[in-house]
Amino acid sequence: EAIVKIQELLKNVAGDPAMVKDGEYDVLLKAIENIKTNPFIVDLKSLGFEVLAGFLINYDGWQEVVLNIKVPCTLPDGKTEREIDVSGQKESWDKVCIIECKAEAGNKPLSGEYVRKFFTETVPAFLKVKCPVKKPSHCRAEIWTTGTVTSEAENALKTISLGKFIHPALVGKTQLIERLPKTLGSTKRLIETI
Repeated sequence: EAIVKIQELLKNVAGDPAMVKDGEYDVLLKAIENIKTNPFIVDLKSLGFEVLAGFLINYDGWQEVVLNIKVPCTLPDGKTEREIDVSGQKESWDKVCIIECKAEAGNKPLSGEYVRKFFTETVPAFLKVKCPVKKPSHCRAEIWTTGTVTSEAENALKTISLGKFIHPALVGKTQLIERLPKTLGSTKRLIETI
């Protein structure tokens, strides 16, 4: 339906503007807005962001970079799973990297509850599975968001008790763009469009 409306509007742009019926532009605008929230498009944005994150940590020298692994997690009310968006290791698992990717609209805030869940449930579950014998000496654990890192999220992180070997960070869109290697400038568009 959106394509048909676009075709009709384009024909009218070249012709007589009076032929555009009231509301046609509103219909087009609504169709474009609906595309942004289409579940397929949302999944593509998330996957694109995760692939970029995996590429970037690989570029930083992390090895065995893996996307979307699930690990078991035990909570007070039972067992569940936690998904790790991007992970990698160095020096035979003495150093690990765990990245959570939040492909969100630019004004969507990162919540304190989400921060708490990642650092108190997901990170420990990953370490328990991947480093069962010996804790790593260094664990880079970060949430990357194309949304907004809020003071609520930052305050939530400050209140969480983490092992000294865990180096947490909340990384927003501007920081992500600054991290891009000069040779990957075109990927800036991906981050900006999410």
